[in-house]
Amino acid sequence: MGCREWLRCSPAPSPRSWRSASIRSSDPELLGQYGRIIIVASGGGRNPLRDLDRSSLHSVINDRGQVGFLRDHSRPAPYNLVSDLAKVSAAVKGDGVRNVGFTWAVGDPRLVGAKPATTVTTRVGSTRVAFVWDAKLARYVRTIDGRRVRTVSGDPVAMPNVLVQFCQINADRSDIDVNGNVSMFTKTIGSGRVVLFRNGRRIEGTWSRPSLGAPTAFTDAAGKPLLLAPGGTFVALVRPGAPV
Repeated sequence: MGCREWLRCSPAPSPRSWRSASIRSSDPELLGQYGRIIIVASGGGRNPLRDLDRSSLHSVINDRGQVGFLRDHSRPAPYNLVSDLAKVSAAVKGDGVRNVGFTWAVGDPRLVGAKPATTVTTRVGSTRVAFVWDAKLARYVRTIDGRRVRTVSGDPVAMPNVLVQFCQINADRSDIDVNGNVSMFTKTIGSGRVVLFRNGRRIEGTWSRPSLGAPTAFTDAAGKPLLLAPGGTFVALVRPGAPV
């Protein structure tokens, strides 16, 4: 699930699928590390869809009349477009689970000396993105304008980790929408700064990914893997210099 320039959650809805509102040209690069998985989207521009078709990913696109889409008439358009991922997985066979670079551990001795971080605020594109640490839940809760984001059932949208990954982001003039807005291409092959938030603390590090099919390595200043608390991770891909 995501918003541009990318706020994503891991794990994805299933090991073999990824949901997106619409395709961007940088999606195949970002998702190449997951293997030949299924990307499910409402649609996309001509050039981004062409780039997707040339990639190794399986695609299931609503605008192409492909499997699994339906309208939930209890919701207003365009928020009523729904994908039945069970039908998608039955019709299209993607790769299974593979290592994409996340290292999970219940504890981390580095937390003792780490700086407190009960709030996380950054900027994804032009959108302010914020999280608040809830010690009772042992999770960071997504907030908008200071208010907790909740699911339909009323539960807070929350995960144990927030990973802020600094990437080069450039204008993609091959993808301009009907209003004349230029899309952005987020480079996820390369290296840069990363900040991990877990257990109400923050740990600085770096990320590195050498090639399309390679996983992303997240390491601390000593080159040791950053350890994520089991249960899922918010990953915000932001510009160099974004606040955090």
